[in-house]
Formats: sequence, structure tokens, C-alpha cells
Amino acid sequence: MAGFDFVDAASKGYHFVWTNRSYIAKFAFPVLFITVFCNLMIFFYGLEDNLLRGSLVAMPASFAQGLFLAELVRYAIFNEPIIYWGYVSRKEFNKYKDMYMERQNDKVRRASIHASIALYILPYALTLLAIGLVEFYNGREAVPAQAPTPNLATFLVFALSLSAMVWLVRVFFLYVAVAMGYSIKNYMKKISGMYSSVCFIMGNLIVIFPMLMLVSGFNTMVYNLFSGYPVATILLVTIISSAGGIIILSIMTVAMAYGIREMLEGRGNNSSGKGVK
Repeated sequence: MAGFDFVDAASKGYHFVWTNRSYIAKFAFPVLFITVFCNLMIFFYGLEDNLLRGSLVAMPASFAQGLFLAELVRYAIFNEPIIYWGYVSRKEFNKYKDMYMERQNDKVRRASIHASIALYILPYALTLLAIGLVEFYNGREAVPAQAPTPNLATFLVFALSLSAMVWLVRVFFLYVAVAMGYSIKNYMKKISGMYSSVCFIMGNLIVIFPMLMLVSGFNTMVYNLFSGYPVATILLVTIISSAGGIIILSIMTVAMAYGIREMLEGRGNNSSGKGVK
């Protein structure tokens, strides 16, 4: 049964992102700017409670995050420097220009990056679409639906739905495997058991919970310090929440990359945590 050491993978994710924090932050800044802008637009137009429309407004941020995370996977696993066209210092321009052109001519790598971006967005887009359709249908209901009476059939439906949701967790990390150059068929075949989904879930919980507590603490501090300045409060909370989300995604993606490599290749997570500068 395919699985990986989710505690070790999560710790490697934390270690890699922390060790290379200044380098990663440089390339995460444009992503943060786009994310903050989209989140402010959602607030400005009052779309916080409209999940479907709010997600459409945030779509540019999702594309930016997908590109950043795909490049981050390549950086963590293959030590490939992250390159954004035009986003380098003048003294390094010629070196990065040649490297960028080589990557543009590498059709396999380019296809992996593009597919990774698409697979990062697709599961969330489909989920949001389903939620939006449910909300739209419920909004048209003249009489609220009554909760079904608990019985064996209800329990079986719930158990099957929960099992399906647990199994589908692996689909949300297809973008990591594809960015590493693995085929979707090979990925889905080798991690077909439920234990791999449990590893994904536990590894992500180790990453998400501590970081959410930290972000929540910073937001609470902002609310207390700037309670009389609503505009400043909204701006700072948006920046902190967006930055926290990108940090969580970065650690989570690197951790899952180590875990996926261990499952597909049987290799331990022996990365030193030092990327190429």
C-alpha cells in the first residue's frame, strides 16, 4: 500500500522554505501583490459571501500561484532556479536570459509547467462550480428542504461520500506530480490505495494548523492595534492573510513533492534543504 512518512515530509517542507526564505520570497512577491489586489477587489465589491463570483475575481491570483508553485517544485526537487521573465537584477540578466530561452525550448519541461498550472486550478474550479450550483439551486427553493431522517441508508450514503472525498484528496496534488515530470496515469496507478490519501491529509494538517494559528494571531493583533482605523485594518489583514496563504501553499507543496517522490520512486526525503541561488 503506497504511503510516505508525512511527518518527515512536512518537516522537510518547513525546513526547505525557511532555509531558502529570502530567495523564495523574492519570487513570491509578485504572487502576493496579485493575490492582495484580487482579495481587495472581492471585499470592495462585497463578494465575500458569494463564493462563485469571488472565486472568479480571484482567478488571476490562482494562475499566479499555480506558476509559482510549479516553479517552486522544480526548485525544491531538481535545484532549478526560479525564473520570471524580466524579474532579475541587471547584472544577472544575460545568464538568466540564456537559461530562460533554454527552458522555452525544452518542450517537456514547458508542458509540465503548463499542465501543473492547469491541474492546480481545475480541481478547485470544479469544486467551486459545484458549490455555486448548489447555492443557486438552494436559493431558488421556495420551501427549505427538511433534513432526512437518520437511517441505515443515510449512514451508508454518508460513509460512501466520505470515502470518496478522502480518496479524491490525491487529485488536488496532481499539479505537484506533473510539475515533477510524472505522468497522471503513473501517479494515479501507484497511489491507488486509501493510505496514500491519509498521508496527504495528515501531512497537510501538520502544515496548515500551526500556520493558521500564527496568521490568526497576527490578525487579532492588527484588529486590536488598529481598531479605530478600518481602512488600515482591512489592508493589513488582507496582506497578512494573503501572505500566510502563500506560505502555507509553499510549505505544503514542497512537503507533498517529497512525499510523492518517495511513493513513486521509493526514495527517502534526504534533501539538504538548500536550493540553488
